[in-house]
Amino acid sequence: MANKKNNKLGPNAVAMKHQVPLKPNPFETIWSPRKFDMLGKKRKGEKRRVGLSRSRAIEKRKNTLLKEYEQSNKASVFVDKRIGEHNDELNEFDKAIRRAQREHRVSSFSEFLPIVWGQLCFLFGSQENIGK
Repeated sequence: MANKKNNKLGPNAVAMKHQVPLKPNPFETIWSPRKFDMLGKKRKGEKRRVGLSRSRAIEKRKNTLLKEYEQSNKASVFVDKRIGEHNDELNEFDKAIRRAQREHRVSSFSEFLPIVWGQLCFLFGSQENIGK
């Protein structure tokens, strides 16, 4: 078998030559001190790049937790909240009657509300004193 020629020419090789290696920030690095020195022995995990790992963790949270939070209270389903819409036993006329009754109840409450408000104003003096 012939050896593959290592092609170090082309656009990728030129881009790699001009790429500036990133120097780590010395303030982002934490060294854990050794208790006993041994010649020629390197301990794994002695140097940690806290700033880099923190930025990676923040980016990872943005990509996962933020997406989940944005989608949390959303539903892709339209919920029909009309009265009697999900009740198959009612015909159209009965549904219309129940909706009219509900509408009448709401409107009668709104007619009754100014009377109650007037009584509260009479008891507590003025509108400013009611909330206190």
